[in-house]
Amino acid sequence: MSNYSPFQALIDRQAEVWRRNQEAYLAAWEATVSSWLKRSQESLAAASETAQAATRCNDLAALAELQQKWIAGALARLTEDMTAPAENAMALSQHSFSSVSALAEEMKDAPELDKLAWAIAPNPAKPPADEAAPHAAAKPVGRRPAQPAGTGRQGVGQAGT
Repeated sequence: MSNYSPFQALIDRQAEVWRRNQEAYLAAWEATVSSWLKRSQESLAAASETAQAATRCNDLAALAELQQKWIAGALARLTEDMTAPAENAMALSQHSFSSVSALAEEMKDAPELDKLAWAIAPNPAKPPADEAAPHAAAKPVGRRPAQPAGTGRQGVGQAGT
């Protein structure tokens, strides 16, 4: 007789979905980091080219134009650096949500769930309102009342005068 139960099959299926999601996360982040590294290399190359062109430039207007082109390229790369991780996170969230939704649909219609030998404990009924109220004899939780100024606490064996 096999020890493999429908409950084990359910756990295995959830583990498989989790494993696929992790593979997708790793692949997506690898692509994001690779594109970031590529943009970083482009940024360094553009800065180097701009610096070399600036040393050969004799015209102030051409130098200003060169600087404007470099700034425009740097801002475009910075924008891409900011939007790529956000787009990646959104795509991964959608992938994860659709995977879990598909698993839930699959589990909803799974006949092996009917064969499981486990029960869900029912929610206990809420106590009536009079039982839920604190007892009148209970001491309130909190700070002790303040001592009047000039009076100390009396210790064991000391008589009050």
